[in-house]
Amino acid sequence: MTFKQFDELTNKLLEQVLTMRNTKGKEYANSDLDRLKNFTDIAEETGTSPLIVWQVYFKKHIRAIDSFIKRGETLSNEGIEGRFVDAITYLLLGYGLIIDAQSPTEAIKYNPMCAKCVHKLNDHNINGCTKCSCTTIV
Repeated sequence: MTFKQFDELTNKLLEQVLTMRNTKGKEYANSDLDRLKNFTDIAEETGTSPLIVWQVYFKKHIRAIDSFIKRGETLSNEGIEGRFVDAITYLLLGYGLIIDAQSPTEAIKYNPMCAKCVHKLNDHNINGCTKCSCTTIV
């Protein structure tokens, strides 16, 4: 594939990503103000963090691409192009969640998970995790 062909191919794909961002994004968020609301709502409903919710959805799209690599075809009516559009879209959403959570007020609001164990950061104190042997101190 030439550089020109690759640029044309990826520009077309990125246009689809922007279209999806501007249409399905609003539908899933169910909010005109918070693009990431779907993740925070489901996190609250399930007692986890928005990033864990995102991770589950993102892995679903990666598994679909893995399946295509193994089988050479998709098993649904959505082609491989759509699978890549979904994966790229979810990478952008994950990036947004990470940037959003880095603000101090958002980190407290979302109560993110510890990077070393499966418990929330508010389960940690100066001695480490109160629910397991993790030594992460907050």
